[in-house]
Parts: sequence; C-alpha cells; structure tokens
Amino acid sequence: MSTVGKDGLDAMALSTPDIQKPFDLQRYFLDLLNCSGAVAETPGFSLVEALLSTETAMALELPAHALLTFDYEVAAETPGAEFVTFGSPLLDRAIHFGKTLGRVTKKYAALEHLTVPPAMLERVEKKMDFVHCRRPSLVSASLLRCEYVMFNFAVRFLSDEKQEAGYPVLIDASSGNDATHQLSWLSGVFFAETGEVLIKAYPASHCGYAKAYELAKEGLPRVIDKDLTDFRNPQLSC
Repeated sequence: MSTVGKDGLDAMALSTPDIQKPFDLQRYFLDLLNCSGAVAETPGFSLVEALLSTETAMALELPAHALLTFDYEVAAETPGAEFVTFGSPLLDRAIHFGKTLGRVTKKYAALEHLTVPPAMLERVEKKMDFVHCRRPSLVSASLLRCEYVMFNFAVRFLSDEKQEAGYPVLIDASSGNDATHQLSWLSGVFFAETGEVLIKAYPASHCGYAKAYELAKEGLPRVIDKDLTDFRNPQLSC
C-alpha cells in the first residue's frame, strides 16, 4: 500500500543524522526517480543509470538516459556521468522537484508464507446468495499480488469560519475501485518494509498511478460529504 501526502521528498534525504554519506544522496535520487515514474538501476558502486520521462528530464535538466554518480573518484573514471554532491545545482533542482511530488511510503503485508485458503467455494457461498441459479463451481484458484494506493487530501472548508482536515481515499489499483471502506480492516494488518514473500506471487493488473489519482479525486466528495454537511449546517450535528 502506498501513501501520498503533501510533504516533499526532501525530508527523506535531509532528515538522516549522517547526511555526509554519499549513500544518502543516492537513496534520495533513487526514491525520487522511482516516484516520478523513471526506470532506475545501480550498475555499479555509487552509480545510478536511469531512463527519465520527459517531465522528469526537463525538471532535472538531464537527458532522457541519465547516468549519475555520487562519488568523486567514480565520476572521474566514468565519462558522461553527472556528479551529484551537496551544493550542486542538480541536487537543488532535485529537491525542488521532490517537493512537488509528495511523500510516498510503501508498505508490504507481513506474511510468512502464501497459500490458497482451503474450502474456497464454501467461503464464497457463505458470503453470497445465489437466487434461481445453479451453485457455482470453482475451476481454479491462484494467488495474485494486489496493490492499494492511498491518497491523503488536505481539505479546507471556508465560510464565516475556516476548517481544515485530512481525508484518506483508498484505491484498489488492480480493479480501479474505491476501497476507502476497507481502511478500518487494513489498519489491523501488520506491514513490513520489504515483501519477499509477496514478490513470489504473480502481479495482478494495475490501473496506473495517474488513473488511481483521478479515481481518488472522484471519490473524495463522498468521503467529505458528512463533514461538509455538518459544516454547512452545524445545528444538525448538535
């Protein structure tokens, strides 16, 4: 599950105690490139090779195929590599670009193993009613790795008074459905920083983050409806 907020990615790089290590800068750029939709890999020590989108390349003033290094000696030995260090204009551009993207946190369901639950057909029949039709038959069952994307919206109600609040909207990226009602259930799931077990599962379809964001904006009015009604008619909430 991913969480997108209004805070910039610059905090991810600049809040670490040991900021002088080149790894901090490299980690920041990898996160930045990943969040902006670029394809990045580390072909060697202190090297990042990336394919950038047009928007990212323009924001960072880099070619679409960029090679970055965070070590002076590696930069001297690698022709065409852009050396990134504290105080360089590229880092300034990267921090400014990161502020426009929001903060992204990835969480993985912490599972020891993955198996198809037993008696799947019985589980389905307990949850659904089949009226004037045959009982279903289970042809096959498989495990799919699904992703939920949560967007945190900062909403401000303005009238004679001002009221601000944050509202999460959860989108099931595999189906493109609004799954905000599942947030209470997900709050009881244990999460980890990595998902080794989940990586073994076949990935489900994905609607794309741009589409998920548009769906979240469409679902936001339903999420804020009650609070907006109370704000407009405070006597009704008493």
